Amino acid sequence: MSLNLEKGSRHIYWLFIAVWDAHIDTAGLISFLMGNNIEASISNIAIHRQPYYLRKYRLADKDYKNSIWAYKHTIVFPFYTKISRSDIDKIRVGFIGYFGDRRKERSG
Repeated sequence: MSLNLEKGSRHIYWLFIAVWDAHIDTAGLISFLMGNNIEASISNIAIHRQPYYLRKYRLADKDYKNSIWAYKHTIVFPFYTKISRSDIDKIRVGFIGYFGDRRKERSG
């Protein structure tokens, strides 16, 4: 969804975070949503996976299990003061579309 801001509008943008327990192809979900004009991205890249810290400190995923879980099980959407009900519905329908397509693939 593209942001339609008023000229001179200033405020903090918050992120709406979606979290799930099951194994979901996060990159596939983001790609699907973006293909449906719904902005989405990985919530946060765990600091120990960022190249600088990875090289400098030789950090391992096994030492940061909670960070890895959050990295693999969350995505974010823009959430701002003028978000409309139709924007929220578009995100909801996008999720239904993605997960509905996955159920069809597994059962077909």
